[in-house]
Amino acid sequence: MKRALVPLILALLALTAVPAAADMASFRLSFNIPTMRSDFWTNEFTQLTLTRKGFQETSFGLAYELFLTREISLVLGLDIFARTKSGMYRDYVAYSLAEGEFAFPDNYYGDYIPTHTIRYSVTPIQLSVKLTPLGRRAGLIPYVGGGIAVYFYNLRRSGDVIDFDNPSPYTDAQGNEVRIYPISDTDDYESSFGRFGFGYQVFGGLMIPIGDQMTIDGGIQFNRGQAKLKSFPGFEPLDLGGFLISIGFNYWF
Repeated sequence: MKRALVPLILALLALTAVPAAADMASFRLSFNIPTMRSDFWTNEFTQLTLTRKGFQETSFGLAYELFLTREISLVLGLDIFARTKSGMYRDYVAYSLAEGEFAFPDNYYGDYIPTHTIRYSVTPIQLSVKLTPLGRRAGLIPYVGGGIAVYFYNLRRSGDVIDFDNPSPYTDAQGNEVRIYPISDTDDYESSFGRFGFGYQVFGGLMIPIGDQMTIDGGIQFNRGQAKLKSFPGFEPLDLGGFLISIGFNYWF
C-alpha cells in the first residue's frame, strides 16, 4: 500500500495543477474486479489456493473534468487499488532434506505446506472524453466515455516457490519412488518506479443532481492494460485491467 501511494501523490500534484477553469471535481468509491487473465495469474490460481475473487477490493478515485461544450468534456483522473493475499500450494507438502527444501505430493505428511504472498497494486492515470447527451442540467444526467491510460503497478511475490521445471526422483523409506521439486525462498518484485503499462478505459453511468453544484454519480468502467514483466521471466505481459463499479460525488465550480 505504501508503494502504491507514491504514484497517487504524484498524480494528485498533477491534478491540482489544472487551472481554475476546471469545471468539476469528483471523488468515487469503487468495487474493483481485476480481470487477471495473463499466465502469471493463471499459474497462481491453478497452483495455489489463491483466487481471483480474493483480489477483489474497494478502491478510491479522484478526477478533474473540464467542460468543452454543453455535452462534451475532458476528464483527467486516477484510481488506486491494492491487495495482499497469501496462498498455499495445492496438492503439495514440503520436507527439509540435507540437499535443501523439496515439495512432495500431499499423500506424505510433510514438515510444512509451502506458501507465498502476493502484494499487488495498480494506479491508472487516465485521460478521457466524456459525453453527456442530455447536457448537464437535466433531472437525470446519463453519460458515456472512454480514453487512454498509464498504469503504474507494483507486484511482489515473497515466500516459498516450487520449481516445477526441475523435478528429481526420490526413494522414500518404504522403497517408493516419487518425483519431488526444489523449493526456493524468494522475494521477487516489480516496483511502480519505472514499472508501468499502457491501456484504455470505457465507462458509462448516471449523475443525479442534489443541488446546483453537486451530483451523486453511479457508474461502471472497464479498464484494459498490460505491462511486460522483468522480474518474473518466462511470463507473458501482465494483465492490469478490470471492472470498476462505482458510486461518488461531483462538485461543479
